[in-house]
Amino acid sequence: MAIEAVGGKIISGGKDKRVAIIEARGGNFKLEKFIDLSASFPRSVDFFNGNLLVGLRNGSFVEFKNALAADAPTEKTLMQSHFEGEVWGLEIIDEGTKILTCGDDN
Repeated sequence: MAIEAVGGKIISGGKDKRVAIIEARGGNFKLEKFIDLSASFPRSVDFFNGNLLVGLRNGSFVEFKNALAADAPTEKTLMQSHFEGEVWGLEIIDEGTKILTCGDDN
């Protein structure tokens, strides 16, 4: 499972290989979108400038540009297994130019 609160949204991923983007302003919660993952289960998520970044159980992480667009966003693998194990955490920094990751390095 993965969860992040950012910009009035809750981003949540689970064992169903989907990420939910939920509007969470003023105490009202509304599901905006589900995004299906093709490769593995989400272990960490981040959301920046409309783009979704997901760290996966298989050790890779993927990006969905314009994740809230009406059509299904395209999944792009940014890195495949930079270590052996799960990506547990990630953070987008420096105005979206760098990504920090941490994980289970067996």
